[in-house]
Amino acid sequence: MKAIINTEVWLDPTDAEAHASNGTLVLACLPALTTVSSVWQTGSMTPSEVLAVSLASTHSPNSAERKFNQCLEACQNRCNDIHAVVAQALLERAKEA
Repeated sequence: MKAIINTEVWLDPTDAEAHASNGTLVLACLPALTTVSSVWQTGSMTPSEVLAVSLASTHSPNSAERKFNQCLEACQNRCNDIHAVVAQALLERAKEA
């Protein structure tokens, strides 16, 4: 989970930090399949701003779109990091068996 608090993007906020934030974003992905399976955004960004992010290639993104892109990228990077750690642990466990 990411939270936007004032102008900062926070990784893995506490409940209190998430409630104090301007908005939060939860992303679920399947890194081995390079697939994002779910994106859940709440807070001060409107649905049209969220949807505009995927169409932003034709214009210069506004501040909310840049924040959303930062959140998406950070969430996806952490998802990939976790996948790498879990995959390595599974490989090591399989070698022991």
